[in-house]
Amino acid sequence: MADSPHDDDNGSIKPRRFEIFDSEGRSLDPPPRRSLGPLPWISYGILGLCVLTYILALVIWHSPRPLTFSPGLGLVFPGIITHMFAHADPLHLLFNMIVLFFFGTVMERTYGPWRYLLLYFLAGIFAALAQAAVMPHGLLLGASGALAGVMAAFVRHYPHVRVYIWGILPMPAWLMILIWIGYNIIGAGSGEASVAFVAHLAGFAAGGTLSIILMPPGRPGPQRPAWPDED
Repeated sequence: MADSPHDDDNGSIKPRRFEIFDSEGRSLDPPPRRSLGPLPWISYGILGLCVLTYILALVIWHSPRPLTFSPGLGLVFPGIITHMFAHADPLHLLFNMIVLFFFGTVMERTYGPWRYLLLYFLAGIFAALAQAAVMPHGLLLGASGALAGVMAAFVRHYPHVRVYIWGILPMPAWLMILIWIGYNIIGAGSGEASVAFVAHLAGFAAGGTLSIILMPPGRPGPQRPAWPDED
């Protein structure tokens, strides 16, 4: 007996595949989902290392101080690198990891892993050196200098993407960055020592410059990911 697209079982008809059609007989099956590109393994790896570093610093030293960067206190190596993985408290860690997850993964897919790696760490190192120049005895820690560089690259490529401040307030990326820059300029002028405002601004400047070097305007680079959609 020839194969049939339906199985006859006690008089019932069981289709092998469900399809939906409009009134004119056109299939309404959804199109295949667009791929976001390769897995951003560097961003996920940095995220995992930051969480692991925070836990180990609490268990081993009960403080992230040995991982900080402070030339005035003799904390130079390996602090110039390790400070980017150390965080002061859970909220500090959480906020930076949210930025890394939403901005870093997109930029890694845009630049490719190795160019993204250069952007991230060079921006973080420049941010640390700038902060040390104005506050050599301060203890610098956190990924925010490197992430400021990532944000600069993001707003260059996706200025009109809608972002949500604290998950509720929508605005275009360029406006969010403008507010963020203004906040850091005011903070840097206030003399407040608990937040590395200079590192944020320097990391942003470094990231914007590196972005142009790594992917010059008008020259082909890695394919932009399907997400995010721009307004």
